[in-house]
Amino acid sequence: MNKHEVLALMLTAKPLYASEWESLLLIYAERLARVAPKLTEDDLRQLVAVGAAIHQCRCQHASAEREASALLLRMRGRLEG
Repeated sequence: MNKHEVLALMLTAKPLYASEWESLLLIYAERLARVAPKLTEDDLRQLVAVGAAIHQCRCQHASAEREASALLLRMRGRLEG
């Protein structure tokens, strides 16, 4: 299977797990730990970097949600006041 086939599978597959970021990262870490002994050091490093990217996206998402909530509250206050 080549990278394009794997990507197509990833984009069309139904997620097996809850989509909450913390759960996703934990599941990824558990699965990676299972296959880690079979990976080269470079492959493991790259897959860990993918986990780090997932974590960074989660943090950015949470920050954006907080900022959006604060903005909505300010806008509502202006409309009501």
